[in-house]
Amino acid sequence: YNVNMAATILTGLVPLVVYFVSGKLFVRGIAAGAVKG
Repeated sequence: YNVNMAATILTGLVPLVVYFVSGKLFVRGIAAGAVKG
C-alpha cells in the first residue's frame, strides 16, 4: 500500500516539477530575450 501510494505521488509529482522548472526557464528566456532585444 505504501509503495503503491509513493509510486502514485511520484507519478503525479514528476510532471508538476517538469512543468514548474520548464515554466521558470521559459519565463527567464523571455526576460533575457526582452532585455537583449
